[in-house]
Amino acid sequence: MEFDRENLKRQLSKYKFRDLTVEELTKVNMLYPNFRFSMDTYVFKDSSQKDLLNFTGTIPVNYQDLSASWNSKVVIFTVNSLGNSHTYLDVVQNNVDMFKELVPALGHYSPQSVILVASQPVEIMTYAAWKLSAFPENQVIGIGCNLDSKRFQYILTNVLKAQSSGNEMWIIGEQGEDKVPTWSNQEEAVAPDFWVQMSNRAMEILKVKGQRSWSVGLSISDLVDSIINNKKKVHSVSVLAKGYYNINSEVFLSLPCILGDKGVHEIIKDISKEDLVTEKLWSSASSIHSLQNQLKL
Repeated sequence: MEFDRENLKRQLSKYKFRDLTVEELTKVNMLYPNFRFSMDTYVFKDSSQKDLLNFTGTIPVNYQDLSASWNSKVVIFTVNSLGNSHTYLDVVQNNVDMFKELVPALGHYSPQSVILVASQPVEIMTYAAWKLSAFPENQVIGIGCNLDSKRFQYILTNVLKAQSSGNEMWIIGEQGEDKVPTWSNQEEAVAPDFWVQMSNRAMEILKVKGQRSWSVGLSISDLVDSIINNKKKVHSVSVLAKGYYNINSEVFLSLPCILGDKGVHEIIKDISKEDLVTEKLWSSASSIHSLQNQLKL
């Protein structure tokens, strides 16, 4: 079916940014003429409805040797093992083995790049990338709790109507169940149903889109934008946590950081003094360090 701008304008006539959307779709069509778009209405758990524009098609990828990455500003690692390993340690070791082949070579071709790790478990894989690349610690980061922090800030500011600015609130620590909420104003309280709402946000995306990679992809894009454009924005990402919260081992945990074109410009030091936060970070650091010692790097 031929791309029809006028028909598309009619379909999008009720939307405020119709013309901008049409222009963007036209650009996509010029690059990928086989793409098809459709509009569907999705109903969320709160009974609200959203019209979502979907693309259907494939993007051709040209596979080249790693030298094609020469002089990249950001190198993103998303690889994960799909093997039939029997233990968690085996799964992580398989990921590390893939990093052994990729990280030194990519680091060689782009020694000034920022390495951004999205592979799981992100704390350990970011540590592996740091060791295998021999890059300065500021040039190696993991996606960490950036996405969780964005959800946290949105829910507190827009859903729970918290008094403080959402930009002062962060999720830190280990990605997953052991993550910790924290904020600069220690008197601010979090509503009891907060964690339930955060979980529901992720499940809503899974329900309507069939997977959660959409939000992860947007989070990665957010980080790359801050790095490439030297925005000096604060993100909660996996960084070397040694020296923070009295952590003495070489482990990576999510901490609020100012990101720029050189990677981590500054780590915001010990924003929370609560004993519970420190205890959870220590616990995460201990378990991560224990697993790292069992890996063959």
